[in-house]
Amino acid sequence: MHADPFTTAAEPADGAGESAAAGSTAAAADSPLARLRAAFDARRSAAELFLPIPGWEGALVARVTVPDHDFVRSLVGATGTIDWMADFVAATVTGLYEPAGVDDEGEPQLTALEGSSGPLRFDTQFGAQVGLEDVSSARAAVQAAFTVGGDGGFPVVNVVALAEFANKIDAWLNDTSREVAEAIVPGR
Repeated sequence: MHADPFTTAAEPADGAGESAAAGSTAAAADSPLARLRAAFDARRSAAELFLPIPGWEGALVARVTVPDHDFVRSLVGATGTIDWMADFVAATVTGLYEPAGVDDEGEPQLTALEGSSGPLRFDTQFGAQVGLEDVSSARAAVQAAFTVGGDGGFPVVNVVALAEFANKIDAWLNDTSREVAEAIVPGR
């Protein structure tokens, strides 16, 4: 009988002490699981994707990073609904930027839009920045960013654009080594 590779030094392989270790995600410092988690954290902290937000004529670019592994649990609603997609986008977009021309080598440059602590994100401050003071959550901020209409037309969330944007983020999160259509890569 082989030992369970996910069993740590604190968890005996025979099941003794199971109640104390139930739900434990601790791993011995030198275990394969600990090395895998360290590699994931390194990948997560180094990976970023810059995507223009559809409908903003290139004036708004989202910086997407790999969120912690528990972020999916924070998403509310059925997968693929407007609320779920808005929460997904809000959780993965860590900053909003505007294009700032190109550098001497012709590489695109971006300038962070200022929030209260670091770059502006999809939150209540986003609503105030775009003149929608009634935006009261990150979900509402994303929905406002993807809303079309107004000026005589009824404003509605462009669900197709939101879904396509969320799908690009999802594809990138599943393989951060690949390029995503329309991505901006500043400084390369």
